[in-house]
Amino acid sequence: MKSGSLLVNIARGGLIDDQALLEGLAAGRPEKAVLDAFSTEPLPGDHPYWTHPNVIVTAHTSNAGQGTASRSAEQFIRNLRRYLAGEPPGDEVDPESLLEGL
Repeated sequence: MKSGSLLVNIARGGLIDDQALLEGLAAGRPEKAVLDAFSTEPLPGDHPYWTHPNVIVTAHTSNAGQGTASRSAEQFIRNLRRYLAGEPPGDEVDPESLLEGL
C-alpha cells in the first residue's frame, strides 16, 4: 500500500493478514486501519489491534440486518468527513472502559 494510506475492512476478517497489517502499520503502509471484521471473532482482548494507536476497531456493524446498511453508511460518511477534517471518529471505543465493572 502507499505510504500514508488508510485501509478499511468492513467485509470479512479473513481478507486481512493480521501480522502483515501490523508490520505494514509499523512502516506507515498503510498509515491507519479501520477494521470491522476479524479473522477471529470476537477479537481477543489481548489482540494488538485494541491498543495500536493507528487502528480503529468497530463493533462489526457491517452486517445486513434491517436498516443496518443505511445506518452503517451514515456512520461511515460521518466518520469519513471527520477523518478528512483531521478530527477523530465520533464513535471511537476505548477498550479499557469496556472492561470497567467486569
